[in-house]
Amino acid sequence: MKQKIKIVGYPRTGNQFVITLIRYLTENQSNWKNLDDSWSGVWHSHDLRCEEKISRPIVYLCRDPITTIYSMSVANDRSAGTPIYRSSSDSENYVEFMKEYHKHLQKYYNKNNFIVKYRSIVESRSHRSRLGKTYSTPLSARVDTFQKMFDFLNLPHVKEGDLAEALATVNKKYVIEKISGPNPYYYNHHLLTNRYKQDRKRFSDKHETVFYEFYNDYKELFDEG
Repeated sequence: MKQKIKIVGYPRTGNQFVITLIRYLTENQSNWKNLDDSWSGVWHSHDLRCEEKISRPIVYLCRDPITTIYSMSVANDRSAGTPIYRSSSDSENYVEFMKEYHKHLQKYYNKNNFIVKYRSIVESRSHRSRLGKTYSTPLSARVDTFQKMFDFLNLPHVKEGDLAEALATVNKKYVIEKISGPNPYYYNHHLLTNRYKQDRKRFSDKHETVFYEFYNDYKELFDEG
């Protein structure tokens, strides 16, 4: 019997990472071969307008609002043909995305869905956050998050060692190359650069007070990557 993994996530919250990992598992785990439709068993939607009626259970991906909206703003600038580093920290297009993501959280961020926070699944180095916390996500914690997700969806068990090996392979660079190809000048490759991180910090420093007030009901999401 074919199974469907239902994933909903606002753009830039880890959608491609989770989908790429699942595709990797369907190619390398014999007991996942029944997830064999064109999306490797994944039903996915951004549901940007929050108009879709989606049956449960679903996995809902979420991320720090500041980081999410900054990334969305940069992507929007790029799709409009502007340079990647047009100083997005001064761009005002983030306001509409900020409202859109807030509406998204209101619909999906609840106990009925399996909530997956970005930092719990994507590899990250130890760093001191803007809220003063020191973060590092060990591989074992990421394995545990995915094991719980698969249990929630009633998916076949993946041995801990196999899942750890998959997560070691499917990193940010791997996902970007799957999406973008090997060309280092392609848009998504800028996500790995220090300049991107520096501009994101400038955006955060400039707008964080507005974000904290607007997302007051979702304080636990701040500093989630």
